[in-house]
Amino acid sequence: MTTSAPPQIGLLVVDLDDTLWTWFDAWHKSFTALLAELEKVTGLACEELIPAIKLVHEQKGTAEYSWLLDELPMLEPFRGSQKASEVFDSVLHAQNSARKHNTHLYPGVLSTLRHIKASGVTIVAYTESLSFWTEWRIRTTGLDGLIDVLYSSPDHDFPEGESQETVRTLPREEYGLKQTIHRNVARGISKPNPQILQEIVTAHAVAGRGVVYVGDSLDRDVEMAQKVGVIDVHAKYGETYQKPGYDLLRAVTHWKPSAVEKESSGDPKVKAVASYVLDEGFYQLLTFFEFSKPLNIDAHLQLWKESLGVQMHFNDIGWRIRALALTVLTFTLGAIGFVYINLAPTRVFGWEVSPAAFLPLLGAGLWCAFWFADRGWFHKLLIGAVKEGTDQERILTAHGVPTKLGTYISDASPIRFKKWKRKGNLVEWHSSLKLNLFYGLGLVLLGATMLAILFYGPASLPAKPEQPRPVVNNNITVVPPAPAPSNAPSVPR
Repeated sequence: MTTSAPPQIGLLVVDLDDTLWTWFDAWHKSFTALLAELEKVTGLACEELIPAIKLVHEQKGTAEYSWLLDELPMLEPFRGSQKASEVFDSVLHAQNSARKHNTHLYPGVLSTLRHIKASGVTIVAYTESLSFWTEWRIRTTGLDGLIDVLYSSPDHDFPEGESQETVRTLPREEYGLKQTIHRNVARGISKPNPQILQEIVTAHAVAGRGVVYVGDSLDRDVEMAQKVGVIDVHAKYGETYQKPGYDLLRAVTHWKPSAVEKESSGDPKVKAVASYVLDEGFYQLLTFFEFSKPLNIDAHLQLWKESLGVQMHFNDIGWRIRALALTVLTFTLGAIGFVYINLAPTRVFGWEVSPAAFLPLLGAGLWCAFWFADRGWFHKLLIGAVKEGTDQERILTAHGVPTKLGTYISDASPIRFKKWKRKGNLVEWHSSLKLNLFYGLGLVLLGATMLAILFYGPASLPAKPEQPRPVVNNNITVVPPAPAPSNAPSVPR
């Protein structure tokens, strides 16, 4: 018996609520906490609150309207001229606390997405939930950056007198997504309308690879995927309509009655039949499909060539730095010699010291600055470029394009001592160690020069010839002639 190979997938599109994270559980706990605290503060019964809340949700098109308490007419006597956030602070705190403590990923979601991402497959999320809370959940669950692109409904409008600047009082980094690209879809488009999914497939599909869509709803997610013609997967583990407490969501939802009835129906004629079913967890995707992206040989060859160019660039910079460092070292030694011979010593703590003894310190400071720029800066960039080139060579070689230039250079670069072993291995001097030795020798030379000057003491300077003193007589200054050299020829008188 032979089994067919699993479909190769190049694009994964996922629903979010109750597919990746526990949306209903978090909503139910937070909304129940809101109702309980609101009933406690106002004395209004839940039976009075729920119909009024449903009207607001239907008007705003969401069951997560942030200014719900400002819109409920029955709360106006309690609010007066104040904002609901000031009067009902304990209510909002109970709701937000419950939401935060009950929002988490389903088991296996994070590791599965990481595996798929590492395979080079693009991950796109499409949800009907509004932008603000969707971004908050992505940040809270650690999916920012793991999801490449997010498509969601735009946020509802701000209440009269409010704006984004007045409402969002936390630092800017507390809002939005840092890595995931977020795109809003047009208002009024909801699943199973295939328009947005079709746009996603057109924008992100990979030639030669399939597209998988995963969602928890048969009548919205699976039906939409089948309309577009992509591989549909039902996240059955995330079904919530049979859970206790789901009647509360039905009572306050913004969905149309026909949509609620269709979701609750168990009639197979009404609901779509999924091609694949995840009844245990999200991780089952890895057993059904092979997630990979076809290798672009030309692109990897170009990356390899660019990495070689970058290596040559940083290597050239390194040699220029060393040449300049040697020039500075040469001039420093020359200056030391000149000062040692020509300048008189100075006293330091009672010791006569040649000023030349201080120049090696200046030279050592400059020498260390060259070391930092070379070894601590550009050499690290060179190492990074070499690693990138080696990675590209491995990828290309594994796909039938033998490229080993960087590998051969790396193998030939170390100095190996055949008779010198350490812990059973031959001692090798790699580029980093060779650079440290190069600059270390410069420091040793400067240090030895300084010690020699201190040890031998100041140089003996040549004595200056004594100038003749003028003789003063009767206000007439007579300057005696300078004595003639002993070897000067005699002049006849």
